[in-house]
Amino acid sequence: MSLFILSTISLEKKTEADLIKEWKISNIFSDRDVTYEEHLKFIKKFDTEIYKYSSEDNSYFTDLETAMEFALDDCGDVSEFGLFNYATIIEVPVNSSFARMNKLNIYILKYDEIAGNYLKVDINSSKETKRILKMNGLEKLIKK
Repeated sequence: MSLFILSTISLEKKTEADLIKEWKISNIFSDRDVTYEEHLKFIKKFDTEIYKYSSEDNSYFTDLETAMEFALDDCGDVSEFGLFNYATIIEVPVNSSFARMNKLNIYILKYDEIAGNYLKVDINSSKETKRILKMNGLEKLIKK
């Protein structure tokens, strides 16, 4: 038996202004003066694409069909009018400690502003979906 967790995600690429602000803040707390170029080089060692990422669990379901229907119909406005441009449905085992560590499956949905709801997308369809996989500890699903 599985539990299906619907999470909403806000994902957007960081701007130059975001990166500069981050660099300035990091220098406040650092005992050495890091140049902006050093800061970028350090960040890119871990990520080739730099995104702002926030996620929150929204709803829990006992079957995939209901979870998918809820997300695709944007029930309860889970997208917050498009603020959460992605959603995931993650299948985890029930009656398990640390269930989030034992993900069984993931489904990724992207908010379509024209349609006003989520659409299911391939988990490897873009750099953004690959970032979502990485943030959920599912790098093994990323196709090169």
